[in-house]
Amino acid sequence: MTRKMAYIGISYFIGLFFASFISFDLSICLGIIFLITALSSFFLKIKKSNYILLCLSVFSLSMIWHGVYEKYVYNDIVSVADESVELTGVISERSDFSDDNSSYILDTKINNHNAKVIVYAETIFDIGDKVTIEGVPYLPENNYLFPQKDYYRTNGIFLCINAEKYNKITHLITPNSVASLYRNYLSSEIDYLAPGREGKLMKALIFGDKSGMDDEVIGYFSKSGISHIISVSGFHLAVVCGIVFYLLKTMKLGKIPRFIISEIFIFSFAALAGFSFSVVRSGIMMTVFLLGDLIKRRQDILSSLGTALILLTITMPFAIRNTSLLLSVTGVFGIGVVAPYFTKGINFGKYIDKPLKTLIYSAVCSLTTLPFVLLTFREVSVISPISNLLLVPLCSVILILGIIVVLTMGIKMISSPLIIFGGIVSKLVIFITELLSSISFSTVSFEYDVIVVVVFVLFAIVSLSVFIFKSRKFALMTIMISVSFIIISHLCIDILSKDNISVTVFTGKYSSVVIEKSDIITVIGKDGKKQEDAVYRYLSNKGKKEIDTLVITSNSQYYIASYDDVFYDIDVGNVFISDKSGIPDMTVMGCNPETYQDKLVLEYDDYIITIDNDNIYIDYKDFSMLCIEKSEFENKDYSVVFFEKHPEFISSGYLLEDSETKYGYEIISDGDKVKVVEL
Repeated sequence: MTRKMAYIGISYFIGLFFASFISFDLSICLGIIFLITALSSFFLKIKKSNYILLCLSVFSLSMIWHGVYEKYVYNDIVSVADESVELTGVISERSDFSDDNSSYILDTKINNHNAKVIVYAETIFDIGDKVTIEGVPYLPENNYLFPQKDYYRTNGIFLCINAEKYNKITHLITPNSVASLYRNYLSSEIDYLAPGREGKLMKALIFGDKSGMDDEVIGYFSKSGISHIISVSGFHLAVVCGIVFYLLKTMKLGKIPRFIISEIFIFSFAALAGFSFSVVRSGIMMTVFLLGDLIKRRQDILSSLGTALILLTITMPFAIRNTSLLLSVTGVFGIGVVAPYFTKGINFGKYIDKPLKTLIYSAVCSLTTLPFVLLTFREVSVISPISNLLLVPLCSVILILGIIVVLTMGIKMISSPLIIFGGIVSKLVIFITELLSSISFSTVSFEYDVIVVVVFVLFAIVSLSVFIFKSRKFALMTIMISVSFIIISHLCIDILSKDNISVTVFTGKYSSVVIEKSDIITVIGKDGKKQEDAVYRYLSNKGKKEIDTLVITSNSQYYIASYDDVFYDIDVGNVFISDKSGIPDMTVMGCNPETYQDKLVLEYDDYIITIDNDNIYIDYKDFSMLCIEKSEFENKDYSVVFFEKHPEFISSGYLLEDSETKYGYEIISDGDKVKVVEL
């Protein structure tokens, strides 16, 4: 049997990914059933039973392993939640979120299991410090703004703790601490020579440090479909290894010295990038290739990818749902397996073949990552193939300049001109991404339920195209047409639903409300903590970039300025501010706000919105309601939709939770109030 690791890796990946969506009992039961099926196929001597036995066995064992890990490792670690504990460990990461406070990742042990815990404390520790922490750990929670629990879980972090008492024991020299010092040194040089957005982009490209980047610039990259380029990944490591391999080749060293030096550089770069999943995945694949060359055994991409997947998740199976890992794996699969399949045999001449293949590779990479991009970001950039062709070469120039700076240890004679030139190229990249993201059709947003259908349909189409149609060109054309049809169909559905009115409530100390009817959007923003971020994300997920009216009832100038800052790329027609706010004359969202006293009435074609102190009334057709009242869902964000033909019939009630819409809830009318009730 050839390519064993390819079969093992793919089967392991599918089994683990499937098990991540089901319960412990179900994963164990299904795993045992599949294992028995695999063994039966072997004993019954079914044709190709070796393949069936291998794939089903690995598939079933990975499901069982996921269930066992959750039951006996994860549950054991989180069992200390809400109990006072004392933890001793080493600080592996630090993020400063104010002048005096930081969050740390503490590598420790809980109930004899290695564990990572997020610690919130004063800014007094550095990476590499061995510390003792006392406090009450708690489970992170998901919300519409950020799925904290799911995100941390896929990174092996299961608990958070607000440190009540803490003490530094000693400082240890670790790869993370050394890499942090070196990274900070080079970052200060970049900040000095390329200040502003350009230097921050350079640091993101070289180190994966996006903490200083403006949300506006990150939005440009996302809408252009090249946000992957500012997350350190296999592409970055490939550039590093390309430079190192070229230098080693010119030195004419033997295979063993080349292997050792290459591995040192791979490990060092992974440390500088914070050992992210995509970089570690790429490092493992690169090591497999180097080992194959060393022992004179050829390794293909699929086998190397299978090996990397197993090594990355064998000690932490929850990582199978990590967004960075999934996008990295599917991207490599697209470029290394699918794209060569479709470009094989292309021959239109040397002046056409290369650009055509490059375009196909870019398109195929976008297609293979599309399901996970949709599930994660709920939107897809339709211009990403073109953006990649234009911007990846420029970003590669910046990255190569940065790598030379890193390799030369920031010697000013060498690094200064490189950083200055890199800043100029970064400025050009930001300009192009801003230009591309301003195109009205650059992205298409999908609701979560539509996304599930889209992913399923795409998977079915790709499978059928590959296994039924023999012609590569016909299969590729079928896939392209199918994706286009899905996007166009979604746009048509969106047009047909324009007669409905929806009301979305973001809860907090005071509820902020988004009211939509056709393309007319009214946002009533109050001073709930972080509500402006949630409202902005909600509108972005739906592809909405224009607001007819923004009403700010906050009594604080801070919240008004916050809306002005967060809604940087949204056009606003009118702004109203309560005259009780005591705010001096100022410009908000490019508008001169009008003030109102206790009551504000907004009249539209077929509905009226009335804001009376803290109450919001909506009169739609013959139906009148007081803005949605919280029921048993305290601090839950939720939406309701009213059908135009039957305005008294309230439909599609759902909670906005875990970054997706959770259906299974009914909206009931109680006089002039509306409540959300679980079915």
